[in-house]
Amino acid sequence: MTIEKGKEWGTEAVAPAGIHAAASDGELGEMVATGANVTPVKGDMARTIGVVVPPTEGSSARRLDVDLLTVEMMIGESVVVVDAIAHVVLRERRIVGGRLRGRFFAVMNAQYLRGRDMVPRGHPNDGRCEIVSVDSSMGPRQRILAWSRARSGRHLPHPRIAVRSVSEWSLPETSKHDAGLVVEIDGVRRGVARSVTVRVRPDAANVWV
Repeated sequence: MTIEKGKEWGTEAVAPAGIHAAASDGELGEMVATGANVTPVKGDMARTIGVVVPPTEGSSARRLDVDLLTVEMMIGESVVVVDAIAHVVLRERRIVGGRLRGRFFAVMNAQYLRGRDMVPRGHPNDGRCEIVSVDSSMGPRQRILAWSRARSGRHLPHPRIAVRSVSEWSLPETSKHDAGLVVEIDGVRRGVARSVTVRVRPDAANVWV
């Protein structure tokens, strides 16, 4: 059951045998997909949860339910479906300006993106995700400044950065001649996609802290 306002998150328990430590969001996502008992020690989800001392087998711990983001995308002629645990980033390819020009979207389950406090009000177990979208008219200097301010969450509010909370999101429709956007899932590049749909799966996984 997703977290309720005013309620404590998770359940006190003893860390199980064979608990694994994930050193990145990508590794965390892979381990969760196998059903492994895992604790995040590095990465944006670890920072979001606030892991200080990771539990070891037999130690006192807390089991946290977390949502997953199911990402369905068209890459080439193939439909690819992948789960994300921290975030999904869509950006222009570097040949046309990369992160400093054009469209940019961050679909956030974690609060942080590469250490930046992207969605201060986000929570990984509220049954929703936060969509951070940058207007294509926002210039490189403004983007660099906003990225710097995002270290402490001071990039918001901004007239060219929009944030909304949803349970499902699709990449805005583009022309058939559009080359698509680079898709990164939990920090791992997955390819260039013309269509992307993200759906929140509440309570789909759990981690130990």
